[in-house]
Amino acid sequence: MGSPASWRKQRESTSPFGMNVLLFIYRIGGKKAVYCIAWCASWIIFLFNGRVRRISGEYLELLSRSASGRGIRLGRLSSRRHIYSFCRAVIGKIVSWSGQTDFGELGEIDGGLQRSLARAKEAGGVLVMGAHIGNLEVLRAFNTLKIKKTVNVLMHAENSSVFMNYLRSLNKDSSLNIISTTDIGPSLSVELADRTSRGEWVAIMGDRLIDESTRSVEVDFLGKKAKLPQGPWILASILKIPVCIMLGLTDGSGIKVYCHELGSVKLDRKNREQSIQRYAQEYASELEKILYRYPYEWFNFYDFWSGSE
Repeated sequence: MGSPASWRKQRESTSPFGMNVLLFIYRIGGKKAVYCIAWCASWIIFLFNGRVRRISGEYLELLSRSASGRGIRLGRLSSRRHIYSFCRAVIGKIVSWSGQTDFGELGEIDGGLQRSLARAKEAGGVLVMGAHIGNLEVLRAFNTLKIKKTVNVLMHAENSSVFMNYLRSLNKDSSLNIISTTDIGPSLSVELADRTSRGEWVAIMGDRLIDESTRSVEVDFLGKKAKLPQGPWILASILKIPVCIMLGLTDGSGIKVYCHELGSVKLDRKNREQSIQRYAQEYASELEKILYRYPYEWFNFYDFWSGSE
């Protein structure tokens, strides 16, 4: 079993040539053609990558038990379908940043699309709290093409630099500003405060630890203890801007936008860690609700719960 940050040890397996081929096939054959490729790729991964198959199976079993305990029946879940969903999401990232996404196809979950549109039209900054669930890149592309907001994405791009550079090359006019970081320190906080004061957005993932030294907090997630980073919540309290959980989820009818507003984050100075834990738990609980409805949209293919026993 690996550590909760073992995702960093996974090698990047993408190449610009392969992604250009996928995009060419999409332009010629449309969604059905590239989804056929995703279907084939999912079978290859399922049959020959035992680690991914094991991790997927463990997650689906945990999800099923957690849902059952709440009276939710998910039926029989398939690791192969889970892996296929991930392959489709990777293609979705490429398509969305190529500028070929039809935003007329965007749907919403519980009014999420309308809430995200309303937030984007406001002058102030927003902290978008994402997760490795669904396709957040669709939301970034949607914002870039429709609203023209600058989005500053904080991410550790060490093991995905080729892929992210390729996405940027697809849309050079994008207002996406990727900030590679290993820690949220004072200088970065000052820079982001200045950006958000101009109405820019900040996007950050709240579900992964960078490494074993990352300050974390434990939450209940799908019936087990899991570690989530403290950094996003500390940053939210410093910036003093509204926080929204935003995700793009895929089902048979296309991509749907989920947006849940958490409001401003205020940390108790005397009990700061307890305050962070409360916000992180609310975040985790929202992710649970989404996964009960979209079980195959979880894309943390590493030992997420290890080290949290």
